Amino acid sequence: MIKINKKLVLVLIFLSNTLLSQTYDDEIWSGLEIEIPITKKLEMSLEHDIRWINWTQTIDWQITDLGLAYSFNKQFKLSASYNYRSRKDNWQHVFNGNFNYDNNFGKFKYSYRLRYQEKYRWKITKKKRLTERKSDEDHIRNRFMLEYDTDMWLTPFTGAELYYLVNNDEYSDRFDVLRLYLGVDIDTFKDQKLTIYYMAEHEFNVLNPNTSNVIGIFYSFSLPRLFN
Repeated sequence: MIKINKKLVLVLIFLSNTLLSQTYDDEIWSGLEIEIPITKKLEMSLEHDIRWINWTQTIDWQITDLGLAYSFNKQFKLSASYNYRSRKDNWQHVFNGNFNYDNNFGKFKYSYRLRYQEKYRWKITKKKRLTERKSDEDHIRNRFMLEYDTDMWLTPFTGAELYYLVNNDEYSDRFDVLRLYLGVDIDTFKDQKLTIYYMAEHEFNVLNPNTSNVIGIFYSFSLPRLFN
């Protein structure tokens, strides 16, 4: 008689159910960002993103973000932003509060960002009625990035971000999203750069989790400082 390990069977059943319940998508995110230095310590930013799903066959979200940042020194910075997200018959108001820390170790630059993100969702129902409700997607986000200075026009980077879900009616507070990054910054002109990256995003600890493969293409430039 072949002995069956019950614990192993349960683990295999759990893994198979997890894999079968996953949904997968390939996406392209693109955007343009303008940085507007106000003083040496205060900076404003404006960004517009378009997120495509099914490899540019469908526009999923359009996002316009307005942010303000204050630098205490070269290492520490506090920032806040508001972004408006639209998709078909629904849209979101998203508020972000961030703490940033940057430092160098030789040719390596490492950075950490702690973000609290709160969303409010609006939707037009089938009866053409406008509804508003508190979103169930509030998160505390921890992101760590590492880049290498090549002394050239090209700067490779990698990173990871872990989401912690809070204030959710369906789930208890828990980690639920992991993002992994690999990309490069390309200096094009003075105070301008092109960023290209691959990001793997994986949801877990929720029903019907989603796994996405994302190609990001973003262009950013900085304007002259408004006040000396």
